[in-house]
Amino acid sequence: MLPLDLINELSLDLEYIDHKNLSVDETSLFYGFQIKNRYDEKRLIIHESINPIRVYHQDTDKYFYGIQLEGNKTYDNLKKHLFYHMSEKEYRLLFSEFNIETQNSYELYNFGIFPFDKSLDLCKMTYESKRFFANEEIPFYQRISGLTPYIFVDKN
Repeated sequence: MLPLDLINELSLDLEYIDHKNLSVDETSLFYGFQIKNRYDEKRLIIHESINPIRVYHQDTDKYFYGIQLEGNKTYDNLKKHLFYHMSEKEYRLLFSEFNIETQNSYELYNFGIFPFDKSLDLCKMTYESKRFFANEEIPFYQRISGLTPYIFVDKN
């Protein structure tokens, strides 16, 4: 069991890559967790077989842990309309025009970070959810957390 006082430790131990290095495009498709403290960093472990990465979104000072996804045709069309400084209202309207739900994830929105509810809306791949909760050294209630798909957009 992990000590809960790690929740108060905001400095992180592990190495994170800049989100701008995820793709040669201005956008990248990502599925995973937002890391808020050392407790998250220690409890959330994704199985190595699906190539997890740790990402730092420097513009918003937010950290993520998950996997990069390959987009489908809807993603290819949607990303043409995204821009970094899009307001929350504009983002939700655009996603609704593509029939992509944001009702359960929009509170994670920030400039350059566009969350949505179902990865299958924009992605070709599926994964067993148990691969995202691979830390069997702690009780299940400590390793469970919300998985969210995101589109990261570079600042231009």
